[in-house]
Amino acid sequence: LRGLLADPDRESTRFEVDLIAADGTVRRCEDHIALLPAPDGGFVGSAGVLRDVTERHERERRLARERDRVRLLFDRTPIPVVRFRLNNNVPGVEETNPAFDLTFGAVTEQGAPVDDVHVPEDERESAAQINQRFRDGDPVEAKVTRETTDGRREFLVYAATSEADAMSRGT
Repeated sequence: LRGLLADPDRESTRFEVDLIAADGTVRRCEDHIALLPAPDGGFVGSAGVLRDVTERHERERRLARERDRVRLLFDRTPIPVVRFRLNNNVPGVEETNPAFDLTFGAVTEQGAPVDDVHVPEDERESAAQINQRFRDGDPVEAKVTRETTDGRREFLVYAATSEADAMSRGT
C-alpha cells in the first residue's frame, strides 16, 4: 500500500505471493489491490481480490521448460531450419538456426523473403506452389533443390503452420 499511496498516478497494483493454505500446502496467489479515495482525495482504505493462480503458474513453468527444450533442439540440430512468418502472404525469415547459416549463409535481414535466400531461379515456380500450400494451411513435405554455399543440393522441405497462425487466418 505504501507504494500506491506514494505514487499519485497509480490507483491499483497487482502482485503474486506464495501463501500457506489451511492444509499446509503452498499456493501461488495473485493479489489485486485498489485504493479507495476519500471525497477530499485522501486515503480511506483499499479493496482487494486474492485469487489462487497455482495451476496457471505450474502451466507457465511447464510451458517455459518445453520452450527451452524446443529452443535447444532448434539451435543444436544439424538440419538447416528456418522459422518464418507470412508478411503480405510472403514467407519472411524470422530466425535461422546455425546449421541453416552454415548451409545457406547467414541471413542478415529479418523479414527477408525466404525464397530470396536460397531458391534458384528455375525453382521459383515450385517454391511458389509450396508457399501457396502453406498459405492454405496445408502441411508441406516436398523434395526441392536449393542453392547453398557449396552449390546446388537437394533437400526435403517440411513446413507446417502453428495452431495460432491458422486461427489468425480463420482456418
